[in-house]
Amino acid sequence: MRKNVKVLLSLVMAAAMLAGCGGQSSEKTAENGASGQTTQASAGKEDGAGSEGGKVMTYAMQKEPETLDPTMNNYATSSIVLQNLFTGLMQIGPDGGLINGCAEKYEVSEDGLEYTFTLRDGLKWSDGTDLNAKDFEYTFKRIADTNVAAPYAETVIGMIEGYKEAIDSKNPEKLNVKASDDGKTLTIKLAYPSSYFGTMSPVQKATVEKNGDSWATKPETYVCNGPYTITEWTPSEKIVCKKNENYKGGWDSSKIVNDKLTFLLLEDSSASYTA
Repeated sequence: MRKNVKVLLSLVMAAAMLAGCGGQSSEKTAENGASGQTTQASAGKEDGAGSEGGKVMTYAMQKEPETLDPTMNNYATSSIVLQNLFTGLMQIGPDGGLINGCAEKYEVSEDGLEYTFTLRDGLKWSDGTDLNAKDFEYTFKRIADTNVAAPYAETVIGMIEGYKEAIDSKNPEKLNVKASDDGKTLTIKLAYPSSYFGTMSPVQKATVEKNGDSWATKPETYVCNGPYTITEWTPSEKIVCKKNENYKGGWDSSKIVNDKLTFLLLEDSSASYTA
């Protein structure tokens, strides 16, 4: 399990570099070490100004992402895109350590088993609707839902109290994750000490329930909360993302230097050199 977690965190760090993010504005609760400098992506091609102005990053991928539903993701290819589209309670900072994401701060009990996250004010989904702690409660319990069958559920939430009971009884409500009535705080009780569960990407209940599994297959139904949002998706050709005007999270928005990201979906690796 530890090896799997290291792999996941490595993917997060590599993908986060694509957004060209640098610096962060959250209060220091996690170890952040932000440099306050604008960083450039080390993978992909800087195209400079696009036809509509602004800086564009083009990234050549070897194939189509297997899924862009973060709950179902267990693939390196998908992670490269997803880490530009979502922000968890915590996120990976420029130095590879955890920084505050949607959480403004958090408190840990003396025994290290209970975490209480206080969310930032004014959080929004990319469609402009409010995002709060209840969305995170829904997300965690969706991962524990055996009908959803998230492929990495045990790795990322197996440390939360009630996980085994939720799986055995097929009742995700057994998972000890609870949002306050006002949606401002999220409390998570662990079965044993751990520190890597806070980076989970939230998903919007409304679009999942309305569109089913297809919510994560086209821009019209795709709702996210990260620095970028999908504007165009041509299967086997490209995914185009633009800055999310409703973004609020760990990154200082003024340091997100790329206005658009283009992911070229190239099955033929030689094509990446001419794209």
